[in-house]
Amino acid sequence: MSQIEQKMTEVGAALEISYNKADMEAAFRTPLKAFLKDQEAFILSEGIQQEDISLILTTGVTKAKAFRLYAIPFASENLYHAFLKSLTPDVQKLWALLVWEQQMSYLDIEKLAGVKVYAIVKKSWNNGRVDKQMHFAPTFSIFNHSGGYRDYSDRGMLCLWLPELLRKILSQYYPMPPEAILTPLASLPTTAHVFSDGKRDIMMELPRLIVYKDQGQLSVSVKGRILNTTLPKVQRSLNLREFYAASEDKKLRLLRTQLLTNLVAQTGISTNAVTDFPKYIRELFQKIYLKTRTLAFLLSDLKGMGHLDNFNLETTEPKVFAFGALCGAGGCHSFSHG
Repeated sequence: MSQIEQKMTEVGAALEISYNKADMEAAFRTPLKAFLKDQEAFILSEGIQQEDISLILTTGVTKAKAFRLYAIPFASENLYHAFLKSLTPDVQKLWALLVWEQQMSYLDIEKLAGVKVYAIVKKSWNNGRVDKQMHFAPTFSIFNHSGGYRDYSDRGMLCLWLPELLRKILSQYYPMPPEAILTPLASLPTTAHVFSDGKRDIMMELPRLIVYKDQGQLSVSVKGRILNTTLPKVQRSLNLREFYAASEDKKLRLLRTQLLTNLVAQTGISTNAVTDFPKYIRELFQKIYLKTRTLAFLLSDLKGMGHLDNFNLETTEPKVFAFGALCGAGGCHSFSHG
């Protein structure tokens, strides 16, 4: 199997996960057929087979072959950029943004790209009432979208996006943006707690915290999570170190206490069962902690956490850990949400 055929198979698998056949054809059939007709010689020179092009242009595509064949414009960097150039200028602008964004509202699209992805249509009723309704512009049907037919007052629901798996593949065809490069800080800002202190601090704090739990001093919810109202008392009583002790945000000010107390409460460990604390701490983080849901600890006051535990956190938390691994060991990074 050639390299281009391998890539078609890879992209086709991503498309099959992201679309059903009808939705994929609705999004890509018209621009793909135009691209194949106008650029056939170039596409053949990139290693695409004539048989594959003919299937799309003439006989149609069966479901068994559809996803692989619709991967043609994404099967190489040259094919991809040529396909983008075949699209309208407004679609090109929006595509360039959505490759790097999980989704964008119509407001953000207008602000950043100067593109309007909807039309306002007046609808008259028999009683004389006239409504303004938002209609999604067919020009942008290549993108996934929500809120395609809404009242004008509800237009904030209109969002566009590209499937995550497709975005991941397409990002390989671009140079890495400077802001995506994780560069460690040259010097550390002043803080009340740094990672290098962690081994010392936890050896002193965790035994006290477990004893405190055994005494019944930790207030927990029905699901066994620490109640936020008990955190200030725990922090003061045990003199736990904090990441952001001077923060004006109460939750941020008690973030480390919240994580530690939830970890103790969730694992159910007792001082009677611990004879070797250094060994226990190693096992706590190497075995038990990896099976927990840190994000559930941070969102302990959020209702309906059962659904998050069972699905969202299982898919989201590995990405958080993977991102942490990208930062590497031995360096510190500063992040902000803009």
